[in-house]
Amino acid sequence: DTRSNLADSLSFAAPPPAVQTVMDAWLKPPSYTGKPPILLTSPAMAERLRTEPEINVPENSVLTLRITNAEKPAITFHELGAMGEAGPEVTNLAPKTKFENGLFQSETPLTRPVVVKVTDGSSTVANWQVTLIPDAPPTVSITETPTGSGAGVLSMKWKAADDYGVTGITSELSLA
Repeated sequence: DTRSNLADSLSFAAPPPAVQTVMDAWLKPPSYTGKPPILLTSPAMAERLRTEPEINVPENSVLTLRITNAEKPAITFHELGAMGEAGPEVTNLAPKTKFENGLFQSETPLTRPVVVKVTDGSSTVANWQVTLIPDAPPTVSITETPTGSGAGVLSMKWKAADDYGVTGITSELSLA
């Protein structure tokens, strides 16, 4: 009918909402540390980063990033300057990235302190200063002189320590 066609042609509707870019990012410390992952995109972390911009994680932590609805996502790593600023781009950190069907995924083991920059085209999505806590090697020491008995039993007292805890120790003894 002509009247409803005319009304339909003159009606105004709001445009569909713009698709928002959504990002999830976290740092996962190595499993032997027993430390939980750090969610970089949580509101609590965003608040903390306003006053403390530096993120400290154990070395060899893995940075994982997922972005949906991005047009030209990219992740770059830069040298960490003395004042926390981004220096020249670091080329020896090679993230494993995948971008298909509007989903960008990236995983990067961190082996050095860096400034992480996440961009979508020419706009900056995120910027993080990541410093690494070095992993000290475990230590083992014999605390008393080993003793033996006539029955062939060897007794040895030792002490072991590691910055993330000791889960086990083995030793091998052989005749001279």
